[in-house]
Amino acid sequence: MSELKSKYTPKHPDILRAERHVADLEEKVEKMKVQEKGENTKVREMAMLDPSVVASFRAMENQLIATELEMRRLQEEDSKIKNQDRRVSGED
Repeated sequence: MSELKSKYTPKHPDILRAERHVADLEEKVEKMKVQEKGENTKVREMAMLDPSVVASFRAMENQLIATELEMRRLQEEDSKIKNQDRRVSGED
């Protein structure tokens, strides 16, 4: 972000796009924190269940987190590629 700000004015489309992206990510992080608090309650409730159920739940939860992280990484990579493509095409 600081690299973009050093090259462009605050109203430049790349700056605005990056700021929106950061704001979206911050909002998602906050939502995930709220969701995680609720899920921690579920985990405590499940602790009273069979340990194998709890282990399965945790494994699925870890897989979900890994998948969400991979999706974010791919979305960011896609965005970078599109930005590079626009620059090469002279649309910027």
